[in-house]
This record gives sequence, structure tokens and C-alpha cells, in this order.
Amino acid sequence: MARNTGKPSERAFEDYWDSLGKKAFLRRWVDLAHVRGMNPELHGIKFPAQPADYVLTHAGATSYCEVKSCSNKTSFPFSQFEDEQWKAMKQVTASGGSYVIFIHNVNTDSWYQVYAQVILNFDAMNKHSMSWHELERFTWLLM
Repeated sequence: MARNTGKPSERAFEDYWDSLGKKAFLRRWVDLAHVRGMNPELHGIKFPAQPADYVLTHAGATSYCEVKSCSNKTSFPFSQFEDEQWKAMKQVTASGGSYVIFIHNVNTDSWYQVYAQVILNFDAMNKHSMSWHELERFTWLLM
């Protein structure tokens, strides 16, 4: 099996929102993966961690969006989140904002749309993952 880089999932996510034209506005945050090979530290540039992959406006609402692809056979492990993403999920939801995680199970080509508060609630119960069965109620149909 090829290594799961997440790039095909991000591309599918972007293509979906782009296909809606003016009905959606998707903006990708620049992250370290975009500047790899440019060696920003070499030029004295400290590249900050970003709170999410994207900012999305659709149907009158704006959300931070994180796209995660997963090839785990049984569950989506929360270890896929970086510290900055955990902080952003907590701060955005505490301030009444919207933070959504779009999870792509690459084994089944299934997508899930999960609000950060759900992940935070599981984490607060000391659960470190969500089974694919638990995620079924969050199924998102990527057209």
C-alpha cells in the first residue's frame, strides 16, 4: 500500500468546494509543507504553525477546517492532530466559532464531517480515537 500523504484527500476536498463556484469560498492557510525545500529557517524566517488547513465560508457560515486522511483499519486516532490544532479547536469553539474536521477513510473512500466539539468531548473522556462505527453518524457525501 502506498504511503498516505493526505495530499489526494486535500485535493478532493478543494475540488469539491471549487466546484460550487461562488456558493463557497475556500482559503488554504500556508503551512510548512508548502515551503519545504525553500528552507525558511536558513533565511531567518520562523514559520508559525497554522490553526487549520483551511478557512471555509459556505451557506452564510465561516469555519476553520482541517482535512485528515486516515488508513487505520479500525479507527481515526487523535494523534493525527498537532498541538497547534488542539489549541485552535479549543479556542475557536470556546469563543463560539466553528471548527470542522473532515476525515477521509482512504480504505473505504468514506468521508466524515465532525465538529471539533465532538472530538474535544471524546478527548475529555480520555478517548484517543473514534472508531469508524462511531463516525458513521457524521458521514459526509463528497460529490
